[in-house]
Amino acid sequence: MKAIRQFRYYGSDLINNKFAIENNYPNDPSFPERLIGGNIFNEYSAITKLGIQGRPGTMFYLNDSNYPIVIGETGIYEIDLEGYGQIFRIKFDGPSLKWYDEDGKGDRLLIDIVFEGSGGSA
Repeated sequence: MKAIRQFRYYGSDLINNKFAIENNYPNDPSFPERLIGGNIFNEYSAITKLGIQGRPGTMFYLNDSNYPIVIGETGIYEIDLEGYGQIFRIKFDGPSLKWYDEDGKGDRLLIDIVFEGSGGSA
């Protein structure tokens, strides 16, 4: 059975940015750190589809790649690996995520996944 999950990132300033505090999902103080150095996909298996909406120029790495993927000028990145492979890890470039802390920009990062199963408590 396929399931869908969305992660939302509005910034890491969880003291002064009330919007980020209320709208980051998962709403967990470690979430910003996990985007950079951890793995928000730990609890999900067999991720076959990934969609990201974010600020153009945002860089991230899939699985254990050393080569970044850069979100283009449309602000949308999508990949469908159904029948070809799976995604098990995502890691974002720290300086790219700092853009989401800039006041008044209204930038947000949305990460959508399709995975096998119903698990994942985020």
